[in-house]
Amino acid sequence: MSTAGRVSAWEEKGIASAGKPGTTSMWRSHAAGEPVVVCFLDGEFPSHHPPVKDGPTSWPDYDRFVVIVGADGTALPYVATSRSKMPVQQP
Repeated sequence: MSTAGRVSAWEEKGIASAGKPGTTSMWRSHAAGEPVVVCFLDGEFPSHHPPVKDGPTSWPDYDRFVVIVGADGTALPYVATSRSKMPVQQP
């Protein structure tokens, strides 16, 4: 269990490290103490993107999917990635 305030800071730190500083988390619009759950799901999550022109011929498959669940029970897909790029951590 986490809070909207902590998830905002965690998400913004990740966005900034991905080269998009100054981006504001949608969780900033919620009360800072509002309960939020970040779920790390491990498994096989195939990517179904078409090849990119002048890019890779296929996209990598992912082994971690992250979902953020708000206090109202709404589950929002956050990211499909690899375990090595996003270790499990509590925001």
